[in-house]
Amino acid sequence: MAIGVYEFSSGPQVWRPSTLHEAWELAKTLGEHAEFVAGSTLLRTQWESGLKAMAPHFISLEYVQELHGISLEETGRVRVGSLARLSECREQKVLPLLAEASRNVAAPSIRRLATLGGNIVSGTGDALPALLVQDAELVWFDGKERRTGSLADWLALKAEGAEERGIRILVETVVEREQGAVPDGLRLGFYHKVGRREMFVPSLVTAAGYGLWHRDGSCACVRLAVGGGSSIPRRLLETERLLASRTLNSGQLKQVQQSILEESIGCSDAFATKEYRRLTAANLIVSELWKLLKSMDV
Repeated sequence: MAIGVYEFSSGPQVWRPSTLHEAWELAKTLGEHAEFVAGSTLLRTQWESGLKAMAPHFISLEYVQELHGISLEETGRVRVGSLARLSECREQKVLPLLAEASRNVAAPSIRRLATLGGNIVSGTGDALPALLVQDAELVWFDGKERRTGSLADWLALKAEGAEERGIRILVETVVEREQGAVPDGLRLGFYHKVGRREMFVPSLVTAAGYGLWHRDGSCACVRLAVGGGSSIPRRLLETERLLASRTLNSGQLKQVQQSILEESIGCSDAFATKEYRRLTAANLIVSELWKLLKSMDV
């Protein structure tokens, strides 16, 4: 497709670039009159509810082949294209937490359309906590080159309203398949979603965790994340430091719960109060730690 000067039409017009450069140039040319689209499941709900006006120009990323697919490299790094469908993410076997998170998003018909990239760039997607605890990185194209950055850092900036401006296309998400190892140790890995009904509605609370413990209760590494509703998900860094600094025991769990209550995000809306969200997240995480503790030699 040639890149040049484009005339605006009276109705929505769909552009179908075949490369990242073409897509970026189109966005630069059309400016605020255009929007990137792929599955468009979230956009459709926003249009129908009147939360967002439909742009006169859609830049479809469907024909940009490098945005598709899920691949495992020899180095153990897993690359998930931004246009990988949530149904693909659910069926893949190399990232169990992502598979579980994808299973809990919407109905099968939506998962066949919705993309992981769309779930991420929304800033509130249910898959985000699962990716946060796997220390995921995002690869962006800025019109000249690909740039890699931490998902956690990007979300933190987004929460502060300080994310990088300018046209950027999310190319892929990169996750290490093996997040460390402890000989004869115990691995923690979980993802939970709480909603008013299972899967088919927006989440009230999402919580995820990953960690490695020695059998004596000492922690080798731990990462926890919470989200849900309109909240931008985040890591629970203070709670992680608490767990990493001490041997896991039943007495510590009450401290962990209190730490999550103080640190966890959440906002009140028509469906749940922020206090309910925080308490639910704390209970979900502590219950997983309790199950881990019961399997230790302490």
